Formats: sequence, C-alpha cells, structure tokens
Amino acid sequence: MVLDEIEICFHPEYQRTFVNNLIELLKRTKLNKAFNINVLIVTHSPFVLSDIPKENILYLKEGKNVTKDVELNTFGANVNELLAQSFFLSGGFMGEYAKNKIESLVDFLKYDENKDEWDEQSARNLIDIVGDEVIQYQLRQLYARKYAGSDYYRDWIKHEAIRLGITE
Repeated sequence: MVLDEIEICFHPEYQRTFVNNLIELLKRTKLNKAFNINVLIVTHSPFVLSDIPKENILYLKEGKNVTKDVELNTFGANVNELLAQSFFLSGGFMGEYAKNKIESLVDFLKYDENKDEWDEQSARNLIDIVGDEVIQYQLRQLYARKYAGSDYYRDWIKHEAIRLGITE
C-alpha cells in the first residue's frame, strides 16, 4: 500500500491520528491476518512521522538518501524537533514575515537601525502581539534598555509578579 502525501488537506488533528486510525482499520477488517501488508507513507507531516520508529524511515534531501545524517528518535518525538531535524527546516519555527519584523525590531532596539520606521509606540505594539513568551520577554528586555524611563516595562513586570503570585 503506497500513500503519497496523505496529510494534504488534513486538519492537524487528523494528521496526528492518521497512523493510529490506519492501523485500527487494518485490524478491524482483519486484512493484517489474511495478508502481509507493507505500507509506504510519503509525508511532510511531523505528526505522522512521530508515530513511526526511526528505523522505518528513509530521509531524502534533494533526491539523495540522508538517513544516516538524522539522529533523532522519531517515535513519540516532539513535532517541533521533528520539523527541525526531519524536514530540514533551517529558517526557524515561525513565519518569515514575523521573523523579519522581529529581527528588524531587535536591530532597532539594540543598534538604532530603523529600516521599518520604528518608534516607541510601534515597538510596544509589536512586542505585545508576539506569541512566543521567551521572544516577547527578550524583546521587552531590549525595550527596557532603550527606553529606560518608560513605564511600559515596569508595568509589565508588576503584572507578571501578580500573575505569578509573587505580589498582589
């Protein structure tokens, strides 16, 4: 059985459950008792890959077998690790536009480079919408260094202290 790009048009939840559902279907129909079935799945889905032991995976990069170069144990692996290691994702884990805006803001806050016409308010606006807490925290640190007299960082620290139960 050859299944090529089975994840196309599948919601991530269906990608996550696909291998389990396929195995259950084969068991229910008892096809696995009557026949020796080999399944070849071609995929770009880290969810599908996390259900497959690494010894059953062939990695191709530009048409060449690079399986020996990938050392990640895939079975039950974190999908972000799978994306980075198994799909040769070298550009990071966020959209390119967001990455470029964040890098531009970092250049502004650290080096005063202002190719995107940043100011104090636009910097705060972007920092507030960043979804990754670690990146957001680091941006706030840079902001605090650049705008030392601003209440923005101080207010955020107070809010975080309350949220963490450190103070009221």
